[in-house]
Amino acid sequence: MKKSLEILSSAFWVARLPPEAPTPEPPRGCELWSVTRTATELSILCAGTDVPDGAQRHGPLSGMRIAGVLDFELVGVLESLLAPLRRAGISVLASSTFDTDYVFVAVREADAARTVLENDGWRFVPGS
Repeated sequence: MKKSLEILSSAFWVARLPPEAPTPEPPRGCELWSVTRTATELSILCAGTDVPDGAQRHGPLSGMRIAGVLDFELVGVLESLLAPLRRAGISVLASSTFDTDYVFVAVREADAARTVLENDGWRFVPGS
């Protein structure tokens, strides 16, 4: 696997609503919008402009996506991205889709995270 990352253009927030809250409609034209419902919460990862009213929120976050489509059988991909950030003391929020993995860091730590990852052999490529 090539160690290539794309930087997402939006600033993101993770928002929390009660578990019984209705799932909001996805906004049009969003770069990323992810919803997870559990027995204890409805969690939404989205651009700051798309955070539902009344939601508890944390952000802003800067996002990075592993470039390309990952084979489900690959082992350790996310760990290889998270380990250097952990060693640098940079807190992360990880999210995965069918195709790839995403990592979010506080906007104030984005430059430091990029430096750490570049020093670990990751390269940043233009987004798709």
